[in-house]
Amino acid sequence: QFEKRLATEEISIKEASEQMGMSPKAWFTKNLKFLIGLVEAYPDEMRLLFLKAQGSALENYKDMLIQEGTRRSVAIFRTLKRKKSFDNQELSEFFVLNLVKYVINVVVEMMKQNSSQEQIACYENEITSFLFGGWKGLVEL
Repeated sequence: QFEKRLATEEISIKEASEQMGMSPKAWFTKNLKFLIGLVEAYPDEMRLLFLKAQGSALENYKDMLIQEGTRRSVAIFRTLKRKKSFDNQELSEFFVLNLVKYVINVVVEMMKQNSSQEQIACYENEITSFLFGGWKGLVEL
């Protein structure tokens, strides 16, 4: 189910970036809501996958997800750069990798702490504002 939803999400993110119909803040929000939505829809499975998979065939699933998220994010940023002409800015894969790790680790920490819906909504707003503020700083250089 997780991988099916990821495949569906990849298509919609690609379309949004190609059509430029989505603001960067909306894009960050959509991605974060997608991950949090999976945790809410499949809490036991997500905890098993991300917190208790040591020693199983899925032990490195989080790392695989981070690598795939980095690949997709680099591709999307390149598309956005071409469409919006961000002439002065190039993002390194290292930077994007760490940004993806940050977002995934925040979601994993929410699972570890059994965050309430109210806490999740607060965290979601803080993280989206932070990421969008950083995005603005990068493209306005």
